[in-house]
Amino acid sequence: MGRGPRHNERLFFFQHIEPLPEVQADTVRAMRKAGIPEQLIYAYEKTGLVLSERSVKTVAKQDLDDYNTAIDEFLISVEITILKKTKWSAN
Repeated sequence: MGRGPRHNERLFFFQHIEPLPEVQADTVRAMRKAGIPEQLIYAYEKTGLVLSERSVKTVAKQDLDDYNTAIDEFLISVEITILKKTKWSAN
């Protein structure tokens, strides 16, 4: 008995336990081998989340915000790197 979960309320509280480093490293290797875009791998490394079209509908808003922020961080860092490489020098 009891009440059902409220909107954006976590069902499993253990989901924020950090994965073992070797498990995370194996997951990242598998993601790269599968051709997952680097920004999604970075977001996984930062948040521990692997999202799909289905799971994104059920993830807590704060977790989704953190995931999207990680993607933005990655894309900004790539853009900055590209800009630094394309600047011309007078020397």
